Amino acid sequence: MAYSLGGLTMEEQILRWVEDLDKADINVRQIARRSLISYDGDITELMISIMFEQQGRRSWEAAIILTERRDDRATGAMIQMLTSRHPVLGQVAAEALTAYGPQYLDTLIGALPNCTYLTQIAIIGALERIGDRRAVPPLLRFLPSVDQQVLLYTTIRTLGVLGGPQAINTIRNYVNHENGHVAKHARMALQQLEARTD
Repeated sequence: MAYSLGGLTMEEQILRWVEDLDKADINVRQIARRSLISYDGDITELMISIMFEQQGRRSWEAAIILTERRDDRATGAMIQMLTSRHPVLGQVAAEALTAYGPQYLDTLIGALPNCTYLTQIAIIGALERIGDRRAVPPLLRFLPSVDQQVLLYTTIRTLGVLGGPQAINTIRNYVNHENGHVAKHARMALQQLEARTD
């Protein structure tokens, strides 16, 4: 016999929550998200399937639910979502993989040239939080190809946090950049790097 919740079977309630993930009302979405995150049953395959639709709010809500539930079965799907054209899915995927520390470092770095601008920013931030200096050489190679200011100063900031002497000359090229934020982050990164090499 199926479990009943307010006249609905549990399966019907799950489908209602899934439906609510696409609602414009953020409060309705949050209730549905929290309910699905805390649900004790196995909804991983359902959430992966919804995430792969790559449409509407419910796809990125499903990605957030998978991230919060920390089911290792979802990591392969998250890796695929790094290069999604959906404006939010790649960012959520980067955050989800960050929770595994350096385990997916090469995957995150490998996705950089093939993902959206916003996902690139999320990946650079993830690399900084992971804190593994193996990210420095690929970031130094990536930096010259960057033309978006926010991505540029985010990459420079991360190199300031993670880098060593090998990053100093590259970052020095940005100290007098035409964009004030880029120049400021370059100066700050140089200060960090030079303080560590003294």
